[in-house]
Amino acid sequence: MSFSGKIKEELAEQYAKARHCNLAELSAIIHMAGGFSDDRRGVCCVHVHTENYTVARKCFTLLTKTFNIGISIAIRRNMTRGSASYDIYAKGEELLAVRKAMVQAVCCKRAYIRGAFIAAGSMSDPDKSYHFEIVCDTRGEAEYLKAMVNSFDMDAKIVARKKTYVVYLKEGSQIVDILNVMEAHVALLELENVRIMKEMRNCVNRKVNCETANINKTVSA
Repeated sequence: MSFSGKIKEELAEQYAKARHCNLAELSAIIHMAGGFSDDRRGVCCVHVHTENYTVARKCFTLLTKTFNIGISIAIRRNMTRGSASYDIYAKGEELLAVRKAMVQAVCCKRAYIRGAFIAAGSMSDPDKSYHFEIVCDTRGEAEYLKAMVNSFDMDAKIVARKKTYVVYLKEGSQIVDILNVMEAHVALLELENVRIMKEMRNCVNRKVNCETANINKTVSA
């Protein structure tokens, strides 16, 4: 499993105790992987589409834990690719609480960023490079998410990629911080171990290079 997959699996097992945090996390997942609409009677509807089972499971569980409404899920399998896609549908006036969710408290911001990463985030293998990103469909959503991340004293940036906007972090220390914000503590420890090993290797290489240079100077003299 990729490092991103490990993070998402860890986050998918976490459920906030407070209802307002669950609303914030749901709001992020729906904005990143679906959307809101109204039926003919003006009742709020939600549709989430994903090819990631972890995302589908987290979304479905959050909906069932938070609301007492009818929820349906359609699974489509691609026999050629050996993959599946999941479409989650829900309808009810209660969903207006998600649609109008105000993400202001620190705990709710943590939950929103967690939901955004589960739905549309990825992270590179830390053994190779440090890169954390969340893909947004619109510039407005990207700016909103960037401001939320930066409220935790980080320096997230936005880059346009084809028809999407990517909120990203590239500093190893800030990626450690964002994992802590999302409460992905197992992944955080794994990343810190990689960073320590990298720093030790770099330190050894610097000493070897320095000693080699000194030996070369001595031989030349």
